[in-house]
Amino acid sequence: RHSTHRGLRMYKLLLVDDEQIIREGLEKMIALCGMDIVITASCSNAIAALDSMMDDMPDILLTDVRMPGMDGLELVERAMSLHPQLRAIILSGYDTFAYAQQAIQAGVTEYLLKPCSQEELGQALERAVDKMRKQVVHLYGERQSRVEMLTKALLALCRDALAPQRLEKKVQEIAKTAEDPSLLREALARVLTRGA
Repeated sequence: RHSTHRGLRMYKLLLVDDEQIIREGLEKMIALCGMDIVITASCSNAIAALDSMMDDMPDILLTDVRMPGMDGLELVERAMSLHPQLRAIILSGYDTFAYAQQAIQAGVTEYLLKPCSQEELGQALERAVDKMRKQVVHLYGERQSRVEMLTKALLALCRDALAPQRLEKKVQEIAKTAEDPSLLREALARVLTRGA
């Protein structure tokens, strides 16, 4: 059994394999995992998968390696260039160190050998979801610390009796350090709610 975290969010998965029977089998296995994962598309080749990503970017890419045209590793490389936070899981019939090494260089998170079991797939998906959750928490923490620094800088300005022109220049300097306008908006909101 795999742990579930209902209510947090659904993670979107894109499934790619040129054999329909394998795709259908994987879909059933994913459903049986009982995790917060929804399959956004099930594609028979890499080109269709890339098209699907343009419409709905997944969180997890689960792809076969051997497919006509573009192979799974090239698909992973292209997908990662579009979405660097993507978690890529490769299904491969190749049990060689060189191939696994190539997959890691392409940005693959998990490397499963065909045929994989329900448990192996479930554990790989759980690790992928866990890494994404940790990443979200880390990014949120970073954002909050940046907002706090901006808030402190703005509050310090409020306490200083600066000439209007000097004050404007200082505010512009602080705004430049924010980079993201939403960070600055959040910091200003905090300043206002603190009664400055």
